[in-house]
Amino acid sequence: MTLRLDPTAIGISEQRPAGIAASAPQPLDPRAILTSLGDAVYEWDVASDKLSWGGNALTLFDMASLDRIASGAQFNAMLDP
Repeated sequence: MTLRLDPTAIGISEQRPAGIAASAPQPLDPRAILTSLGDAVYEWDVASDKLSWGGNALTLFDMASLDRIASGAQFNAMLDP
Protein backbone atom coordinates (compact mmCIF):
# COMPACT_ATOMS: atom_id res chain seq x y z
CA MET A 1 0.00 0.00 0.00
CA THR A 2 1.32 3.43 -0.91
CA LEU A 3 0.21 6.49 0.98
CA ARG A 4 0.35 9.70 -0.99
CA LEU A 5 -0.09 13.05 0.67
CA ASP A 6 -1.52 15.95 -1.26
CA PRO A 7 0.13 19.01 0.35
CA THR A 8 -2.58 21.32 -0.96
CA ALA A 9 -5.21 19.27 0.90
CA ILE A 10 -3.72 20.36 4.22
CA GLY A 11 -2.98 23.95 3.25
CA ILE A 12 0.68 23.65 2.24
CA SER A 13 1.65 25.63 -0.81
CA GLU A 14 4.68 27.08 -2.49
CA GLN A 15 3.52 30.59 -1.65
CA ARG A 16 5.63 32.52 0.83
CA PRO A 17 4.43 35.21 3.17
CA ALA A 18 4.90 38.74 1.88
CA GLY A 19 8.46 39.98 2.26
CA ILE A 20 10.09 36.54 2.39
CA ALA A 21 12.04 35.79 -0.74
CA ALA A 22 13.02 32.34 -1.89
CA SER A 23 16.64 31.67 -1.05
CA ALA A 24 18.96 30.61 -3.81
CA PRO A 25 20.07 26.99 -3.64
CA GLN A 26 23.47 26.60 -2.02
CA PRO A 27 26.18 25.04 -4.17
CA LEU A 28 27.22 21.54 -3.17
CA ASP A 29 30.70 21.07 -1.73
CA PRO A 30 32.10 17.83 -3.20
CA ARG A 31 34.89 17.70 -0.60
CA ALA A 32 32.43 17.87 2.27
CA ILE A 33 30.16 15.28 0.67
CA LEU A 34 32.98 12.79 0.06
CA THR A 35 34.41 13.32 3.54
CA SER A 36 30.99 12.74 5.10
CA LEU A 37 30.79 9.45 3.19
CA GLY A 38 34.11 8.33 4.68
CA ASP A 39 36.24 8.89 1.59
CA ALA A 40 39.65 10.55 1.56
CA VAL A 41 39.77 13.74 -0.47
CA TYR A 42 43.00 14.98 -1.99
CA GLU A 43 44.36 17.53 -4.41
CA TRP A 44 47.24 16.52 -6.64
CA ASP A 45 49.58 19.09 -8.14
CA VAL A 46 50.79 17.10 -11.13
CA ALA A 47 53.69 19.43 -11.90
CA SER A 48 55.24 19.04 -8.44
CA ASP A 49 53.67 15.61 -7.69
CA LYS A 50 52.53 17.02 -4.34
CA LEU A 51 49.39 15.59 -2.69
CA SER A 52 47.34 17.65 -0.25
CA TRP A 53 44.98 15.46 1.78
CA GLY A 54 41.65 16.23 3.42
CA GLY A 55 41.29 16.23 7.19
CA ASN A 56 40.15 12.61 7.57
CA ALA A 57 43.04 10.98 5.65
CA LEU A 58 45.09 10.20 8.77
CA THR A 59 42.19 8.31 10.29
CA LEU A 60 41.27 6.49 7.08
CA PHE A 61 44.82 5.35 6.41
CA ASP A 62 45.55 4.76 10.11
CA MET A 63 48.69 6.89 9.96
CA ALA A 64 50.32 9.26 12.42
CA SER A 65 51.59 11.48 9.60
CA LEU A 66 50.89 11.98 5.92
CA ASP A 67 54.61 12.34 5.15
CA ARG A 68 54.70 8.82 3.66
CA ILE A 69 52.07 9.79 1.07
CA ALA A 70 52.94 13.42 0.40
CA SER A 71 53.49 12.77 -3.30
CA GLY A 72 51.76 10.82 -6.01
CA ALA A 73 54.80 8.55 -6.36
CA GLN A 74 54.80 7.78 -2.62
CA PHE A 75 51.07 7.07 -2.60
CA ASN A 76 51.42 4.81 -5.64
CA ALA A 77 54.27 2.90 -3.96
CA MET A 78 52.04 2.35 -0.91
CA LEU A 79 49.26 0.94 -3.10
CA ASP A 80 51.46 -1.15 -5.37
CA PRO A 81 54.76 -1.94 -3.59
